[in-house]
Amino acid sequence: KASGAVTGNNIDLKVITSMSDYFPIGRDIRELVARFNPRGLVQQSSFAWTGYLDKPLTYRVKGTLADFSIQADGNTPGTSGFTGTVEGDERGGKFRLDSKSFELDVPQLFRAPLRFDTFAGGGAWRVNADAIEVDIDDIELANADLAGKFTGRYWRYRASGAKAAEEKGPGSLDLTGKFSRIRAAGVPNYLPNGIANSRDYVEWAVRSGEITSADLIFKGTIYDFPFHLGQGGTFRIAARVKDLDLRYAEGWPVVNGIGADLLFENTHFEALVDTARIFNTP
Repeated sequence: KASGAVTGNNIDLKVITSMSDYFPIGRDIRELVARFNPRGLVQQSSFAWTGYLDKPLTYRVKGTLADFSIQADGNTPGTSGFTGTVEGDERGGKFRLDSKSFELDVPQLFRAPLRFDTFAGGGAWRVNADAIEVDIDDIELANADLAGKFTGRYWRYRASGAKAAEEKGPGSLDLTGKFSRIRAAGVPNYLPNGIANSRDYVEWAVRSGEITSADLIFKGTIYDFPFHLGQGGTFRIAARVKDLDLRYAEGWPVVNGIGADLLFENTHFEALVDTARIFNTP
């Protein structure tokens, strides 16, 4: 019965990737390496498997990744600057993050990669015959634009599973988030492609200001976003803004010092304004 095990420390994935054509691995693994182009250091790592390496029957992996990156491909997000630990096998595992200068590239959701000065937290994943699931446990993130915390779950039905017909595309999310600060002019960078028209307007209209608190809910299939009339899921952001400067429409005067409660709910948007000035008149 075929099996094997390797251990290593300070393995440079850039070097390993460049030499993959010379390793005794199958074509499928070489194609994966070419698609995702992994980079970074693998430290204090071990990998054991049974069966053939290109399609193992069982495996177990444990290690620390430093400044790990892969490029986005299809429905798989790209990352860079990932630092943390992973431990698992063919049925699932757990991970812990403590990343600086972290970048997340999800072209299906966002127009450009999202960059964070800190990205830390933990989670776990599970794999069965029908689905792949990832739990997110109190991921904390921050950069010059914002600071917040997320908890939730991502899942996607496998093409070979009994529920494959229910899978419409890149999977589903059940995510909640809470922000303690957001720079108002930076908001468009984090609004998803599904509400591109609203994103373009916010980018044009918002001049300055601060969001002092915001709560996010995303629950449903990513394919159905932005959930028109609530079909397929729920997308909701409730936020409090202060000192917002806004130009409502072309040719209108800029409204200054806005204090308001904002609500994005699926394709609906509303604002309850309690303070504002036009031409410095309250």
